[in-house]
Amino acid sequence: IGPMNNVNANYSNGSLNVADKLAVSGTVNVTGTARFYGALQADGNVILGASGSNTVTINGVVNSNISPEANGTRNLGVLGTAFNNVIASGTMYSATSTINNADGAATLYLRSEAASKGGRIIIEKSDGSGCVQLSFDPSLGLVSSTLTCPAIPF
Repeated sequence: IGPMNNVNANYSNGSLNVADKLAVSGTVNVTGTARFYGALQADGNVILGASGSNTVTINGVVNSNISPEANGTRNLGVLGTAFNNVIASGTMYSATSTINNADGAATLYLRSEAASKGGRIIIEKSDGSGCVQLSFDPSLGLVSSTLTCPAIPF
């Protein structure tokens, strides 16, 4: 390390200690583990990993939406290394959906935690004239009814 004029930094025992801000032009290469204490803000495009064999571990919580750069362009998981379970609350919206199980028959399982309520499937009619609701009533079995389609927020 060359001379550092008007810089509140020192180099000792193999470490560069900077007391305020460090500005670097060009590439910073780190061999080993880089640790950041406090917030890390990375402006611009960010690449995590150099190949599909690298792993990214998130030990904290996600505090924002996760969005692809364009509609309908990215997948969550891939065949052969799919996610195990999706645990969510709220409503799942999809422009188009296919349930496909590569290992056998596809199953859509709807369950309500409330003992008196069951799951339901709402299907829009192909002519756009409304929706049909399929639900299960413990005393009647499978029930079909027509209803107004719920609003989709996209």
